Amino acid sequence: MSCALRWGLFVMLAACGPGAGNAKYVIINGGTGDDVVKTINTTVGSRYTFGLVQDQVLRGLGADSAYTRRTTLSQGPEVVVYSTTDEDVYLEPTADGQLTWGGSSGVLASAILSIKLPLKQDLEWETYDEKGVAFYRYRVEAVERVDVPAGTFLTARTVQLNLRTSTSVTRWYADEVGLVQRSNSLLLAYELNRSAR
Repeated sequence: MSCALRWGLFVMLAACGPGAGNAKYVIINGGTGDDVVKTINTTVGSRYTFGLVQDQVLRGLGADSAYTRRTTLSQGPEVVVYSTTDEDVYLEPTADGQLTWGGSSGVLASAILSIKLPLKQDLEWETYDEKGVAFYRYRVEAVERVDVPAGTFLTARTVQLNLRTSTSVTRWYADEVGLVQRSNSLLLAYELNRSAR
């Protein structure tokens, strides 16, 4: 069997795994060490406040973000809506992690595996669009403690590289809480709704 055919079968198997929906992705490196982030809170009613950072200085408040409701997309999946000041983002929690279906500015034909759980050191995965063309590569670059105004967290520092534009975004995720820091923002405060679980 040729390398190209084996690679194609591997991508297909990864894309069709339990909970994968119609997301196409491949695990490049399964990671090493302990699981750092096992769950991401997506409970409706959970709220987050981020502050904007410029030149490593907190420059002011961003707006609140919250998981506001559940809805079913025309493609079929039930998603939780993460509302920000810019738009509503459609997220589907799965056994594999978290799929992103786009948002109020446009729903994707094929979901993107934006978080592969559990997150651990050196975990790396790549996502593909509905035509099978590589879109994003994600890599957990480090496991580290971060101090943000909302507290101190053990995090998985994850870099998302857009393979089409060569731009990247770094995010720090903490177990159960979710996103606590991004390239240009810090978590100032949060409130997890645990009663709805």
